[in-house]
This record gives sequence, C-alpha cells and structure tokens, in this order.
Amino acid sequence: CYSQAVGAVLEEEGSVGGDELERIRSVLSVGEREAKRLEEEKTRPLFEKAVMDALADVRSKENSISSIIGSLAITSNDLCVSSELYESVLQSQVKSSLTNTFEGVAKFVRVGNVAGVEKGVSDMVEYLDDVKAFLDKVGTEMTDDEETLATRVLSFSVGEGMKKEKTNAYRMFLKSSLASNDSKLSEAARSTLAKFAGIVELSKFDSQIVYKEVVGPTLTETVLKNTEDLHSLDGAADIQSVVDSLGLTADAVAEIKMSVYRQRLTEVSESAEGGILSEEQSAGLKSLASFLSVPDTEAAKLCAKVNGPAYKSSVVEAMGESGVIMDSYQEPLDQLRQRLLLDEQRGRSIYMATVAEKMDPMCKGLVTALEDIQKPASNDDKEKDGLGITAEQKTTDFMAACMTLVDFVKGNKAAEQIEDGTDSVTRDVEKEVEKEVEREEIKMVTRPTLKAPGETETVEEKVIVKDTVTETVTETITETVPKYRYEFPLTAQSISSIQDEAAAAIYKQFVIGSFSAKDDKAATYEEYQEQIGLVLGLDDAEMTKIAGSIGAMVFDNYFSTSMQGKSELDQQDMMFLAQIKDKLKMSDDVVERLLLST
Repeated sequence: CYSQAVGAVLEEEGSVGGDELERIRSVLSVGEREAKRLEEEKTRPLFEKAVMDALADVRSKENSISSIIGSLAITSNDLCVSSELYESVLQSQVKSSLTNTFEGVAKFVRVGNVAGVEKGVSDMVEYLDDVKAFLDKVGTEMTDDEETLATRVLSFSVGEGMKKEKTNAYRMFLKSSLASNDSKLSEAARSTLAKFAGIVELSKFDSQIVYKEVVGPTLTETVLKNTEDLHSLDGAADIQSVVDSLGLTADAVAEIKMSVYRQRLTEVSESAEGGILSEEQSAGLKSLASFLSVPDTEAAKLCAKVNGPAYKSSVVEAMGESGVIMDSYQEPLDQLRQRLLLDEQRGRSIYMATVAEKMDPMCKGLVTALEDIQKPASNDDKEKDGLGITAEQKTTDFMAACMTLVDFVKGNKAAEQIEDGTDSVTRDVEKEVEKEVEREEIKMVTRPTLKAPGETETVEEKVIVKDTVTETVTETITETVPKYRYEFPLTAQSISSIQDEAAAAIYKQFVIGSFSAKDDKAATYEEYQEQIGLVLGLDDAEMTKIAGSIGAMVFDNYFSTSMQGKSELDQQDMMFLAQIKDKLKMSDDVVERLLLST
C-alpha cells in the first residue's frame, strides 16, 4: 500500500518530500527504514533517467557543467536521493555509457575500420575527461572525503571478456597515430592511449607488449642504420631522438638494442672464417656493445652462445691426436678466447666441457677393461685372441689406461694445482773453488864463494812457491721448495660417465695392481694411486676405506700363514707391515685398528 502511495504522490507532485507521505507512513505503520527502501524503489528509475540525460548533456557539451549539475541537484532534492544512492546511480550510468561507447569501438575493431577505431577511442577518452570534470564538480558539492568522488565512481573497467578487442583497439590507434605523424608519437596520442588502457584495464604488461610490437621496428631500423659500420658509431643522437619521440620504456629500448647487438654479433661471426674473429672485428664488437649500452654480463652471454662453438673447435684442434694440449698452445688459446669476447668464466666452462667430452669414453673404457679383468678366461676367449691375452697383460693395460686418464686431465690443465705446504729437498751441486798450493822449485843462485874471497859461484837452491789453482767440488745443499696437491673439479662421476660403485671398483683394482706390481712398476703406480682416485671422483674417506679393506685381507692372509707358532711380531714382520702401510698409503690409525682386529 505504501509503495502505491509513493507512486501516486510522485505522479501527482513529482517529489516525495512532502508531509502527505509522512502521514500515510504513520497511518500504515511502516517503519522508517522500510519506507526509505520503498521510496528508493520508485525514485531510483526517475533519478537514473535524470543522470542519463545529464551525461548526455556532458557528452554533447550543449550546456555548461554547472547548469547540468544544477538541474540534477533539483531532481535529487525533489526525489530525496541519499548520497549513497546518488553515487551508486552515477557509477552505474557512467559505466553503462562508457561500455556502450567501447562496444562501438569494438565493432570497428572487428571489421578492421581503423578510422572508426581512432575516432571511437579519441571520443571515449574525451568523454571520460568530461565525465571526470563533471564528477569532480559534483564531488566538491557532495563530500569532504580525501578520496574524490571521481576516483570512487570510476573504480570499474569496461569491456569485460573483450581482451582481444581492447588489445587490438590499442594497437590500431597506436599504428594510426604513428602513420599520421611521420612515425612519431605525439604527447596527445600518448596521453590518449594511457587513459584508454586505464579505463578498459589493459594491463601495463599487455600494453607494453603491443607498444613494443608496433613501435619497436621503427627504433630497430634506426639502430641498425646507425650500426652498419662498427668503426664509425656516431649516431647516438639520432637513436635518442627516435627513443624520445616514441616514448618507449627504458626496458623496451634496452631489449631492442640487445636484439641489434645479437644480430650484428651473429653477422660478424658468420662472416669470419671458421667463426674466428679478427682483431679488428673483435674491437668493433666491443665498441658496439659500449655504444648500445649492452651490460657486460649480457654481452658475455651472447658471445658465449655465438662464438663459443668456434672456441670449442679450436680447443679440439689443439688437442690433436694425443688428446693433450701442449703448454705452448695454452697461451694462444687464451688469447683467442679474449679475441672471441669470451669472459674467463665462460671460456673455462667451454674448455672444460670439451675436455669432458674427450674424457667420457676414456672413463667408460676403464669399466670395460675392469670387467674384462674380472671375467674368467675361457677357451673361446683364447681362440678369439689367437694366443690369448694373459691376465697379467690385461692388468698392465688397465693400469696404463688409468694413468693415461690422469695424464689427460692434468695435461689439459683440467686439474687445479694447489700449494700445500713445503718440502725440504737435498741435491748435489758442483762448483769451482780456488785454493793455494805449495810446490818446490829449483833455482840457480849466484853467491859469493867461500873458497876464494871476492869470487862468486852459481849453485842450485830449493825454494817454496805458492800457486792459486781452480778445482771442481761437489757440495750437498738443502732447499725448501713448495709442495703441491691436485684437485680435480672434472671427475668421471661429475661428467656422469660412471657411478660411485664403478669408480670404487676401478680404484680398488688399481690399488691391488699397484700393490702386486714388481719393483720397476710399483713406484710409478704408487705415484698415480691417489690421483686416479680423485679423477674417478672419490674423496679421501672413500679411498682410505678401500685401501683399508685391501689391507685387512693382506693382514689376514699374512697372519694366518706367517704368524703360526709366534706370540709376537719380530723385526721381519714389522718391516713387512711397514711396506704394506706405505704401498697402500694407510695411516697409522688404520694400521693399528687392523692389527688389533687381526
């Protein structure tokens, strides 16, 4: 009943602020809140129509904003519109009008009407500016909040679910603006694009992708034009002028310059024989990186990708048939690395990867050789090998292959030689010394004779003469010299050639071979024993454990045969155990534990 009464009063008086409605509300016992809700149901459509007309006036600009707001104020006062309803209706009607405008733009986008899109986007942004001015004026009369009315009302986006149309509208407007202004983007066009992206909520990421896609080629063309001659790079002002006119972000500019550097680097590398840059080409590319402000780290990455294969080929060539790079080739290789603009870290990485490729079949060959040693000989094997290969020869070949692997890694400088204390060494040196020697010499001397006064005689007389002579003597001297150990960053396990179990088995066989070797080979094998373990990727603890297990077997065998009937170790036993300890490079603690356990 109250709702009908409100409708009747509105139709008759055009307002709801009179005493009549208050009397009816009281008679019908309608609560104040319910009455307000029912009134707004009837007044909202009327106020929406008033706002819609006001926004149409804002778009047409036939009336001033002040007069539009004045008319709207009269309507809102007659309808007793609350500030909340006022703001809600404003937002819904502004959003509706802007959405309708964008849908018109979207239709032009779908049919590829560039002129329609350009005008539609411009009109939409112009209308948005007018609406904001209108809202700012309304806001000053309605609220004292820190957040402006315009900010709250415009907190929406239009074109939901139409990302493709938004993106293409942005792209088409941008292209059209550039085409009509000699590939330059005016401040007005730039501002329009920013406002359009804001109201349709085209993300900064998406807008930058489109922006770079459209204007990027213009800058790329300019940078390419000014980098044709790497020894005459004087077009910085020209490039900066284009950057300023296009309004690209610093990140986009840097990316385009990087792309040009990559292109020029590739062109120069492909033009060089075998990809080996000349000194002149290398210097030109250095200048180009500086000219384009390419960061050193990024330039190094690109150079490693483009020039790395040429450096790798040179490393392989330097290895030759022996597989080991001679010391005399190391410095020229490093000079080549620098000429190819590879930093030390990436050059070393390429070098080590090349060594690893050559090292891989050598490591896998050790596994095969070990299996061959451990496989029991058969008549078929002997027939296959002719006279057959003895077990001793297989072991010798296996040991040689292990030492060749160590020599390969060390010879190619893939092992790091680290100073590890000092040693005192004695040596004999020969030197020449001077010394005085005495000898007798007979001289003829004239002297007065005693036989006849006044007369003389000549007689022989012995005299002692001192001479200085030089002779060579041998002297033993003691010198303090640095002691070195090797670390192997490149190992059979690190390059995934073999697993830990296989590495341990190979090392164990090498230690057994070293222990069993005759005197002429034993010393050489012992020299390589620790290093082969490290090359295989074993640490000290693992090598000690393996040596200890071999030592345990040797001790058991020795004590089970030689110690029968003995209650204590004699000198011969101690000498034998000392030899075992030295051969297996066991610590005193390990030997003591083995003795106790045995």
